[in-house]
Amino acid sequence: MFDVAIVGGSVGGLTLALRLVASDLRIAVFDKNLLPGQKACGEGVPQWTIREVNSLLGDLASFSSVPFSGFRFLRETDEVFSPLCEDHVGIERIRLERLFVQKLKDAGAAKLFRN
Repeated sequence: MFDVAIVGGSVGGLTLALRLVASDLRIAVFDKNLLPGQKACGEGVPQWTIREVNSLLGDLASFSSVPFSGFRFLRETDEVFSPLCEDHVGIERIRLERLFVQKLKDAGAAKLFRN
């Protein structure tokens, strides 16, 4: 029996699950893919979320993260730099999800389902 069902096991869903587990709730997380999973996406964590992630997983810097502040697009004859509005920390998405999933497993109050 679960208190809460979360549909979507990406970083947002897993963050919610960890917060709810900390409130002594039993959580079910449903995702269409096996978790953790590799997804094609930008792998940047903005500064405004780093405190939240650090409070859940520990210091993100210790997980081989790399700071970055924008994207450089290269063409044969020139390049363009597109700055972000704030600095980000880059970390592989699958590594970040593995950290969340392991933390949930360690808590023992959440179950992950593939639907």
